[in-house]
Amino acid sequence: MGIDDFLSHRTGSGRGAYLKNWKKDGKVNTWLHTQCLPMAVWKHVGFPRIVVLEDKTAGDQIAHVWSGDYVCYETEDVLKEQYKLDSKGNRESPPLYCPLCRLIDYVRRAVAAGRIPWYKPVFKFEGDVAKETLVLHAGGLFMGRNQIEDLDEEEVKVARDKYGVNVKELWKENCFASAQYLFVVVDDAHPESGLQKTFQKPSLGDAVKDVIAKERESEGMEDGDPTINPYAIQWQYRKDEEPKKMYTALRMRKLQLTPTIERLIRGPAPDLRGDIRPFNMVEMRAFLEQHALVKLPWDDIFKVEVRQEVEEEPDPSERRPAVGSSKKAAAKGRKSDAEDVEDVEDVEDVEPKPSKNANKAPKEDAKPAAGKGPKKRGEARAPIPDDDDEHAVACEKCGKAMWDDEHECPQEGCGAKYDAKFRLLPEEEKPKGPKKRAAPEPEPSRPALAPEASRQREPGDDEEEDEDDLPF
Repeated sequence: MGIDDFLSHRTGSGRGAYLKNWKKDGKVNTWLHTQCLPMAVWKHVGFPRIVVLEDKTAGDQIAHVWSGDYVCYETEDVLKEQYKLDSKGNRESPPLYCPLCRLIDYVRRAVAAGRIPWYKPVFKFEGDVAKETLVLHAGGLFMGRNQIEDLDEEEVKVARDKYGVNVKELWKENCFASAQYLFVVVDDAHPESGLQKTFQKPSLGDAVKDVIAKERESEGMEDGDPTINPYAIQWQYRKDEEPKKMYTALRMRKLQLTPTIERLIRGPAPDLRGDIRPFNMVEMRAFLEQHALVKLPWDDIFKVEVRQEVEEEPDPSERRPAVGSSKKAAAKGRKSDAEDVEDVEDVEDVEPKPSKNANKAPKEDAKPAAGKGPKKRGEARAPIPDDDDEHAVACEKCGKAMWDDEHECPQEGCGAKYDAKFRLLPEEEKPKGPKKRAAPEPEPSRPALAPEASRQREPGDDEEEDEDDLPF
């Protein structure tokens, strides 16, 4: 084993270390992993975490309030639209999976409805170090700089004098999910550190993209591609510049690819599952409830809405009619966001409740796998629905109730079949055989007489009544 092999050898699990402190120097020369290009990960960085560490000097356990970064459950298309509201003040793309997104939106709607002042504290996170205590205010959860600048001056005065709110710093409490780029790189100056992972601002990701785009235009699609023809890219950070100009990047042509670095960037990538896995919902709820200062609808916030995905959405004109009144079915539908705002209860102050998970940072939980949804309604339900069930429709052949996602009527003696768009399929013609001779009709027998007073109604006595559909 040569010195390069020794330097590049790793005894760990392959999870990879983290690139740290490069901003102190203002720059770092990096080599991108050829099989693990930067990926966008959306995180909630406003909510903190509490970490308990041992004081090596005194031997005591000390709880610290550190910044948090919880991977969001929502898809990117929803998160890109999280700031957009419709004419009624509701989110155009409401959150479906992430309770932190739901929490932020609930508080936003409560403030909009006048149920809670924007300057009211809603969370207080504190440990054993007083200066680390963090208070999150209602408006801070969702307001941007422009919204804060437009606040009423009288309310700003109340916020400052009564609650001690530093309005100029309120934007730092924003808890919306934001995108970060996850890089897997080798530090040119320290290849002995092996592959290193690091989350960086989108502006740095955009700067790296610009470098690669220019190199492909200048050197050609293959020679300018760092996954085919690896080259070093220097990251630069200038903290005194405005946010859009803090990060820049450029190609370092004089740096040569060494065998050690090449083996690293062309070898197996580190395990990234822990870096992209969302938080544990159960522990997150306990953590937030412990530090909440107001009463919040936790069951609604941590309830995940799911949509059943179908291969092809049927045309509205081809949908089967529902059993019963359409107005009745519509009344059963989910209330609109506008109605939800009206239903927001007055927010009450509450004392933070103790929790056994209070000093634990929420663990990460698995995000719903792509393409896998909830169990279909057909798994664990009655074979035939009630007429007034919201998912009941009328079979076009027999007119009786069946589930709206079934393609074959379950009613006895019916068996009507439907295609993917729920259009009734024609019945298959039965094979014709030799005609059978009709059996001679038996002579009618005289029915026995029964006393009228004791005679009970038998099936068939009232033909019109028997023809009515029976309720299910």
